[in-house]
Amino acid sequence: MQSLLPLILLYTGCMAMGQDYRLKQMPVCVYSLSEGLSQGSVYHIVQDNAGYWWMGTGNGLNRFDGTAFRSWFAHPADTSGLWDNAIRSLVPTQDGGMWIGTDNGFNYFEPRTGNIIRHSLPVAASKRIEPVHTSGDTLWVYDYENGLGIYRISTGEYQTVVAAPEVVLQSIMFRCTGGKCWLLDSARKLHLISTEGRLISYPWDLPDPVGDQGLYTLHVEVGRMFLIDEGGIYTLDTLTGQCC
Repeated sequence: MQSLLPLILLYTGCMAMGQDYRLKQMPVCVYSLSEGLSQGSVYHIVQDNAGYWWMGTGNGLNRFDGTAFRSWFAHPADTSGLWDNAIRSLVPTQDGGMWIGTDNGFNYFEPRTGNIIRHSLPVAASKRIEPVHTSGDTLWVYDYENGLGIYRISTGEYQTVVAAPEVVLQSIMFRCTGGKCWLLDSARKLHLISTEGRLISYPWDLPDPVGDQGLYTLHVEVGRMFLIDEGGIYTLDTLTGQCC
């Protein structure tokens, strides 16, 4: 899937020039409940390797093939399947699977069988657990009470990497690239997590956001990072730690 960054920069540049670029000439397709979307509140959207678009909503998991939607729901009587209908995060895997974070636990969509498998942490945790990144046998998960940790898929073992009191973790942005993982916490502090799980904080002082919308996008490439919020676009050279 191509990066959305050029589109984001183009849009931001147009807004900055004060031009009134309206979309009247562009065809816009609207997909809502009438077209098969399970609910209008979409919390997360990703594309898998097969080209399907997955959408986590406040009422069910959706997959869109370009023509029609397929939806999955949690059912109180089931002992398998989705833990909850509120789908907060989606993390695709290389083999076509999907990690799913809900308000009551996290699941895995098995691409070969089409089954949704329940997972849980072997420690006391909050009900809301969001997968944020996967690589090989490692799944990074965000526990809203305890912090950020690593879940070993094959064994079910869990290791806390960043405890909640250490950084402000009411909401986070988390991206990994080039063997490095970056964490931006709710206090707008940037942290690098080494491959050994060590937390390195960066003195990257970001201006307070304009309005109350907070952070929009954290985009990481090899050697540079882009942060976008209502105040504009901020860049960081991740090799030198210098703003540019």
